[in-house]
Amino acid sequence: MASESRSHTADDSPDGLSTSPGGARKQRIRRKVSRTRTGCMTCKSRRKRCDMTRPCCGDCTRLNLECEWPAVKRIAKTADGTARTSSPRVGAVQVPEEQGLSSGETSHLASSVPGPSPDSISTSTLPQDWSHTRAYDAPQNLFGGNLFPPQFNPIDDAILQLWAETCAPFLSDDAVQAVSSGHRLSSLPLPATTRVSKSAPNASDTISSMPGDSSSTLPDGTTQAQILQYFRDRLASLLSYDQVLFPNAFHAFNATASANIGNSAGRALHYGILALASRHMFNNGQLCYERISEQLGVEGSAIILQRLKDITKVEEIAEEESITLVAGLLMFVMYKICRGDVWGFEIYFTQLKRLYLSLENVMYHDSYGCSLYAQGPAINPEVSTAYANTQRGIPHSLTGLALPLYCILPRIAKLVNENWSHCNSRWTDQELAEIVSKAENLEATLEKERIWLESFVRDRPDMASHRYFHDAFRIACLLQIKCFVLRLPPDALSVRLLVRNALLLLETMEVLNLPGFVSSHWIIFTVSICSTSSNDNHPDTIHTERGGSSESNVSDRERASKLYETAIDKLAFLNMSRSRQIVQKLWDQNQGGRLSIHWLSILADFDWEIIFA
Repeated sequence: MASESRSHTADDSPDGLSTSPGGARKQRIRRKVSRTRTGCMTCKSRRKRCDMTRPCCGDCTRLNLECEWPAVKRIAKTADGTARTSSPRVGAVQVPEEQGLSSGETSHLASSVPGPSPDSISTSTLPQDWSHTRAYDAPQNLFGGNLFPPQFNPIDDAILQLWAETCAPFLSDDAVQAVSSGHRLSSLPLPATTRVSKSAPNASDTISSMPGDSSSTLPDGTTQAQILQYFRDRLASLLSYDQVLFPNAFHAFNATASANIGNSAGRALHYGILALASRHMFNNGQLCYERISEQLGVEGSAIILQRLKDITKVEEIAEEESITLVAGLLMFVMYKICRGDVWGFEIYFTQLKRLYLSLENVMYHDSYGCSLYAQGPAINPEVSTAYANTQRGIPHSLTGLALPLYCILPRIAKLVNENWSHCNSRWTDQELAEIVSKAENLEATLEKERIWLESFVRDRPDMASHRYFHDAFRIACLLQIKCFVLRLPPDALSVRLLVRNALLLLETMEVLNLPGFVSSHWIIFTVSICSTSSNDNHPDTIHTERGGSSESNVSDRERASKLYETAIDKLAFLNMSRSRQIVQKLWDQNQGGRLSIHWLSILADFDWEIIFA
């Protein structure tokens, strides 16, 4: 009886072979399957089609297999300078880049799979188009989901060599030799700058960028370069008292960050530079940079504060790191000022007291902080005064010639706070005599500073433009004494004269673009809270210290308001808008200047901490 044989096709046979009725094997019949060369190595070894889903393809997920992906091909230079490509190095990618994340999402793998720590990443700087070396890279879009491209691909030896090939014009001799010989690049100090423009006139025009890691919120290299170029072209001039004498504010910060990018202090400073510049870009209407600024500010401040927390003895750290930490702390203070923050400054000034470096910068920001009135200065007044005397007559990048006046301000602040603390209590005769005597001594000291400046300018006429800021700052100190120590109301004639002299100096500085206007926030604030509104119909005659006079129908408050508007528009630091609210609140309460209302009382009602920098 003939038995029916069952026909097997290639698909029915488990090994892909056809069989005869007698069981004999015939020639293999291959099934046509379209495969891709970019699939995972696991599917390639199993001869299966990979759907190329990262980080784990569909088959590997279904079968619970380890999904491995090929690394970037090694690229090196031969002796004659031509590029040669070695065989691809295969390795497991622990946390590959995820696709399809929106700008506000974070990867679910970030919390489960640890990425490389910042200290494990090479100190090299990737080029602006480094992300385009990835085959699966998505296009960059400031408003799209890849403003912060995922930082999950490992920066291994192959990628560093690919970077070295791309950035060969900027490599040091040691790095070029390593590329040619195939040595490991991750152990070499690769350069920390990428050139923005071929027409850059000097070294200060180079832009420093930094590669991110799996836990980093650093934007891609192109976005970093855009932010840093904005810092150099637009923001640096606002961080210096005089852009003519001190044109390299950007280079000073950027060079410090680049030189120390391999440690926590340098990385934190780099984050702070990017956070401040991107926040200023947002303040000027580039709204897409708000999220960048917020994320960089949070992460960068966490890095520097953690590093400072780990330091038990400041004396044991290197001087270079101390300087970098001070620069980083000041950068984050300026970032918070730019944001218009009114809380959270104390922790930064506490750390600045520990480091005790860069006295001028610390004195500058400390003198303009409200904590000066409540807690006293960050630096011992004797130390700051001794330092200022050694620097007398030397213009500084933040204070000009007025550094000695910044040493007097803490003594004025102490009296202002003492007066405010007695607002609701009775003064004894001895207390009145003491505070009046101290106020008169301070006024005499300020008069000595005026005489010194007059003599200095006569000997150095090239410094005449710096007297405007010095005079305006000195008058603001006098106004603090008269209105908030001696309690004279703003409509007192001596106060009105000082206010108008200061207004004229500030207006001249702004119109003629003289040094110091960018550092005049505290002066504008003090002059504003001491100004009055004109109630008569006759023009006011303004008499100046130098014998000049002018007539105006505009009240002192209107002039002060115009200065505020100009400064807010020019500087774009939101702390000025905050202090303007305090001024308006005080104006609403002092009846046009007839009543003496203490500005610290208004500040206490707001519960704010403002830096008038």
